[in-house]
Amino acid sequence: MTGVIPKIIHQTWKTDQVPEEWCDCVQSWKRLNPEWAYHLWTDEEGRRIVAEHYPDFLKTYDGYSYNIQRADAIRYLLLYKYGGVYVDLDFECFRSIDELLIGKTMAIGLEPQKHAQWQGREWLLSNAFMASVPGHPFLSEVISAMEVANPQISFHQDVLKTTGPVLLTDVAGGYLGGGLCLLKEKVLFPFTSNNAALEILKNKGPGHDGLKASCIENGGYAIHYWANTWVRDLAGALHNPNPHGVEGYTFHPGVDSAGYDIRNVGRDIQVLKSECDKNSHAMGFNTDGFLKYHIQPSSSWVPMKSAGENEGLYVKNTS
Repeated sequence: MTGVIPKIIHQTWKTDQVPEEWCDCVQSWKRLNPEWAYHLWTDEEGRRIVAEHYPDFLKTYDGYSYNIQRADAIRYLLLYKYGGVYVDLDFECFRSIDELLIGKTMAIGLEPQKHAQWQGREWLLSNAFMASVPGHPFLSEVISAMEVANPQISFHQDVLKTTGPVLLTDVAGGYLGGGLCLLKEKVLFPFTSNNAALEILKNKGPGHDGLKASCIENGGYAIHYWANTWVRDLAGALHNPNPHGVEGYTFHPGVDSAGYDIRNVGRDIQVLKSECDKNSHAMGFNTDGFLKYHIQPSSSWVPMKSAGENEGLYVKNTS
């Protein structure tokens, strides 16, 4: 595969009003890449692109159970049609990406190794940053894989498998074509989700200049803040009026045991308790709605972002 990645930055959101929380991140891409065109695609525009250019895919696109699946799918379709760079809104650019993409026709970042371990894999690709020439054969294979996956899903893990990083990684694992560059995690994903350094960088806390300089010195071009807003969109509103009064479980506020998800059953704690009681493999659940088949040692628990007093981790009492 030959060609030059077009200088177009694609981002997507529900409407043309970017959440204020991520406006600085959006501006960082424009400021540090002034020669690049920029396009924010709304949900309405995304569906129009599918209808006009991928009519055979429209039934699958409309049939997705969750909007995050459409948000995943449209990024592959945009890159296949137009080329350029797709990047999530919660991604801050540190320096021009021109040098990063020299000589490349398709570039995707590797997530931190710990994220791969949480998925039981040796490595894991992220679809939060991707760069491509138009019509790249790898993207063609990704689109084909989405076409054969069942769009109607119930479980959190199936989002990752039908349109997200797990699907992307599976396609890459069997890809026999050329021109696919996997960027080391230090380039885009130097920190795991919930790492304290991310909050310092995002909020420009004490020491943020030194952290940013260190990332750049180590080969970093940008950083992903792992907002994962889609998770709560998937699970709905939290109903947990008496967090410490769930019989048979110990509540640990403000923390989570990452990975090892069985499925998501919503954020009504009594429903979660009932489902966890019935599942002999479930060891607990978190207030984001995920049943867990394994709870990590407490020393490995991670803080939940902006957690309220009734949010956290429930561990099944076994004694």
